[in-house]
Amino acid sequence: MTDTQNNDSRMNMALERLEQATRRAETAVNAVRAKVDAGSATPDNSGELADLKKRHQTLRNAAEKAIRQIDQITGHQTTKQG
Repeated sequence: MTDTQNNDSRMNMALERLEQATRRAETAVNAVRAKVDAGSATPDNSGELADLKKRHQTLRNAAEKAIRQIDQITGHQTTKQG
């Protein structure tokens, strides 16, 4: 395997891990949001939702930063998405 192929493989694995972590965070946020929407929210799980939202945003920021770094390494241009 060439260095380029090895780097591509490592980047693909890193991106897959980021995608998996993002899906887990989004699933957790949606589960708590469903509790809130169903009216079964308590102060405990409302706080849990706020914590999950904060963790989700932190993860999203880290993923976006990692993708920008990968794009810089590979020479790709990225645009900021809201």
